[in-house]
Amino acid sequence: MPVGLRNIGNTCFMNSVLQPVLATPYLNDYMLNQFSTERKLRQTPLADSFYKLLKSVRSANGQAVTPSDIKMQVSRTVSQFSGYSQQDSQEFMRFLIDRMHDELNRVSSKPGYKEMKFDKLSPAEQAEKWAEYYRARDNSVMTDLF
Repeated sequence: MPVGLRNIGNTCFMNSVLQPVLATPYLNDYMLNQFSTERKLRQTPLADSFYKLLKSVRSANGQAVTPSDIKMQVSRTVSQFSGYSQQDSQEFMRFLIDRMHDELNRVSSKPGYKEMKFDKLSPAEQAEKWAEYYRARDNSVMTDLF
């Protein structure tokens, strides 16, 4: 049974983003089946908080859940989101996805910058080269999904 998230002050901006992200099937599958068993390349405090919130929401039996741990992790990283005033939900969504990507990035060592010259390639070949360049630096469940 779906459950709601309690506001902590004026945190409806956060809850309006968390609700659909928590309901994303592919992300749920990853978090519930792979996240806790995968070897992490770096610390994952925000992803850990998201995992705990997801488990709480799924076992809440119709009771609203208070997302205080994830709120605390976000506030520790970005002072803009500390306190309990209203914020922009789009900015929160960008932060959440970007920060979880950073924590869950499968790339342990990013290659150095390289000038890309694809002028003589077709648009399809250029797109494939850019995708390879990007995957060598940024590859996570978040980039798979979003």
